[in-house]
Amino acid sequence: MEGVPASFPCEKDRARFQQLAELPGVELYQAHISRYAFEPHTHEAFGIGTIEAGAQRFRYRGTEYTAPENSLVMMNPDELHTGESACEEGWRYQMIYIQPQLMDELTGDRGWWFNEALLTDPRVARPLSRTLATLWQAESP
Repeated sequence: MEGVPASFPCEKDRARFQQLAELPGVELYQAHISRYAFEPHTHEAFGIGTIEAGAQRFRYRGTEYTAPENSLVMMNPDELHTGESACEEGWRYQMIYIQPQLMDELTGDRGWWFNEALLTDPRVARPLSRTLATLWQAESP
């Protein structure tokens, strides 16, 4: 995945990816990051993530955000952003990356866009977190 290293210098930091054959245009990402700081980078897909533990600090569209546990992070394709831990214990999170063409199909709106980067609402974040965990368990060749 663009912008994300294959391995991290600190063994406390770890991540994994999964592409599901049943869902073309979708990529899953899980990580626990304690020390690593993501340099400014972009992704070619929409990113929707849940912060499951700890807190993340990131810069996006010229604003610095802190995403606490049970919040959602939403990013548009090709938008420059950073990412690092906002607390000593790091942050654990899951992301789903959706290609723009698929997002157009899902929303029925060509050129659809996230207006907000952060939503701090456990009533939304927890169900998405469970859905992403279920997708990770789906069998994929």
